[in-house]
Amino acid sequence: MLTEFKEPLIYVDDPGAIAFGEITGTGKSGWAVKRFKDWTSVYISIAGAFTPELLRNIVREAGTEPLGPCNDVTSGGNGFITIHALFDGSKILRWQNKCDLVDLTSGEIIKDVNTLSLPMKAGETRWFRKQQL
Repeated sequence: MLTEFKEPLIYVDDPGAIAFGEITGTGKSGWAVKRFKDWTSVYISIAGAFTPELLRNIVREAGTEPLGPCNDVTSGGNGFITIHALFDGSKILRWQNKCDLVDLTSGEIIKDVNTLSLPMKAGETRWFRKQQL
């Protein structure tokens, strides 16, 4: 059974924005990007179309490389990097400036790196602390 809901049609109506997706059958832009001097706005009117790949492309377009691989859980901030593997395999972490990394599980210090490749099993979590050079 297909159910439709009457909702307002929210779309982009800004000549300064660059449209990159249409709301099917409307001729209206439901996806757009607008660049400002110090920031960029990305508007997506259809939440179901928001995928990990789209988010990673938005991050890249903003000039930042995603920290870890798609479909695993990675986080970085305040001098820490964490990865939780959802799938087995080799995981590659990348960040901008070289530093020494302290593996918070083993205590091992990994010197002068901005990329780290880790073989991991699904369900495994690794924690690191960055030490600036």
